[in-house]
Amino acid sequence: MATPRNCVCGRMAGLAELCGVAYTQFRSVKHTHYRPVVEYVVDSKHYTEKAVFRTRRETKYPVGSEIEIYYNPGNPEQMRFVGHPFPLPMGLVLLFIGAALICCYFI
Repeated sequence: MATPRNCVCGRMAGLAELCGVAYTQFRSVKHTHYRPVVEYVVDSKHYTEKAVFRTRRETKYPVGSEIEIYYNPGNPEQMRFVGHPFPLPMGLVLLFIGAALICCYFI
């Protein structure tokens, strides 16, 4: 997978499809995660790539819409989505909130 610093050329890519993966979780609750699949052209060559992230909302990325991506000019198959939130910052925030609550409980 490309690192963000390698992907420096911006381009709009068409959303070709949403790959849905259904699974059953705790207590037989059924969920579906969707991974956007985009198509883009670089130097007259067509590329199709599936996102590494997933979403539960099918309407977040409508099929046929355009999404901004960045790709690696040395290897256009390496791309990343623009504006997709990375989950690590939110996880860290929740970790600190949880730690603070635990500390407050014992003080």
